[in-house]
Amino acid sequence: CSSSGTRRPDGTYRKDVVRKAGYVPEDEQAKYHDKWKMDAPKGVVGADPEAEEQAKRAGMSKAAKKNAARKAKREAERRDPAQAGPPGS
Repeated sequence: CSSSGTRRPDGTYRKDVVRKAGYVPEDEQAKYHDKWKMDAPKGVVGADPEAEEQAKRAGMSKAAKKNAARKAKREAERRDPAQAGPPGS
């Protein structure tokens, strides 16, 4: 598998590119995905997610708690916009 050389606009000759049969350029190769990392469970196995959330909140500052409440409110509005109040409230 080789592509023949070509002539440049200035008249010089570009060499032939020689590649082995079956060669696939690096940017065209399929990306490797580790199935064990992708399927791994998130968090601590066997732990109660709600107890974990409460433990996380206990160590939060006042501003962090306020931001978490804001985030929860935004997520609730995104799930059910009809239940949310007027915009900006």
